[in-house]
Amino acid sequence: MLGGKRCRAIVAISEHARKVFLHTHDGRPGARDMLDRLTMRYPNVDVSDEEDLLKDDALERVQVTFIGSHFGRKGGCVAVELARNANAANFPLDVTIVSSLQVGGSIWTDPVSGSFFDKYLALLKLPNVEHHISLDNRTVIDLLGRSHFCLLATFGDTFGFTAIEALANSTPVIATKQCALPEFIVHRKNGVLLDLPTNCHGEWIHSSSPRRASASFEKIFAEEVSRLARQALDEIMLATQDARAYQAMSAGRQEHRSPPVRCARSQPLLG
Repeated sequence: MLGGKRCRAIVAISEHARKVFLHTHDGRPGARDMLDRLTMRYPNVDVSDEEDLLKDDALERVQVTFIGSHFGRKGGCVAVELARNANAANFPLDVTIVSSLQVGGSIWTDPVSGSFFDKYLALLKLPNVEHHISLDNRTVIDLLGRSHFCLLATFGDTFGFTAIEALANSTPVIATKQCALPEFIVHRKNGVLLDLPTNCHGEWIHSSSPRRASASFEKIFAEEVSRLARQALDEIMLATQDARAYQAMSAGRQEHRSPPVRCARSQPLLG
């Protein structure tokens, strides 16, 4: 169908998705016809008409928000370790988590064993952590607008819509340097990019590891979580030393615009 005459365009959701599509179909019959129709367009997101809600905030207490149903894959463990580290450093920081707390499973990037996450889930009871199983989208957008940072220390997200929604509400994003996230998050300009070892496709080098049920993989994952939590706290401390410097980061959101693409029947989105 993608190679047929009725398909007018194939629209990738990011440069990362475009490269994955090219790699996937390279050398296949009819690939040339598909690639000639391939373009890229970032998703549309409403940009708030309201002024930055934290424009004049004195940064007396930093609010970080993590949003992600899959707690293990998207960086929930990093969020709670960040909260614990902030307490240990006597740094005024609160973490709000919106997650149904999914972990493990057969197709993700985190350890398979649910019991592995018990030590992280226990940190939800920290005094500077607030957890919501679910919130409606309007409430989530309002929460992002009142947060100093959105945390998406993900081990496997091809795009990351939460990051786009945060930036649209003048909230800097702390994200791992993987897949499409570095395309629109500029380190220390409109957010922070945390180091993560990746392969040639921009994916975490341990994604889809056949050893996810092993103790050695659990050790790798736990070490990465701890490292990311430490780096995140260091970057937050640096970014909030000067209220004017933080406001510059908050004002550094980037709006991506792509020309409209008209398609017959369907417009497949790849992400």
